[in-house]
Amino acid sequence: MQDVQACQNAFSLPNGWQVQAAGEQRWLLKGTGERPLQVTLKCITELGNTLEHPAVTAELGPLEPKRMSVQFASWGEAVDSGYPIRALQRRIVPGTEVQEIAELPRADRSNPNAPHGLLMLRWDEEDASHIQQRKAFIATLTQSLEAPGTAKNTTGTAP
Repeated sequence: MQDVQACQNAFSLPNGWQVQAAGEQRWLLKGTGERPLQVTLKCITELGNTLEHPAVTAELGPLEPKRMSVQFASWGEAVDSGYPIRALQRRIVPGTEVQEIAELPRADRSNPNAPHGLLMLRWDEEDASHIQQRKAFIATLTQSLEAPGTAKNTTGTAP
């Protein structure tokens, strides 16, 4: 397994995945196979409005309410995951592309300038390979995530 240490967070990637530096405080996490899923990790200090944050707009494009639907999604369940995360999904309608935005926990919650990670990905909801890679990424991330100062649930029961 490949480990990622960035934005004051540490987590593992599924077997075969690669990490590539892609600019200042930005990394590409690449899946496997013919159509590898690609996740962008960007360190940010202030999130504000997740849907219209400049980092999200730069990576995924602007939110287009007339063409997109927006909903929350859970990454990992408290029962089987060390660290469940809430993500926002933007779906382009009509079409099969789903854009997801998830925020990693802030390491130092008392410091509003402490960096934390923003994960952004695009996947095709009709591509079995993308679905499998996304599930593997989320499972590995939520089970291995370690944020300084937070207690990780390793037993599968409520902390």
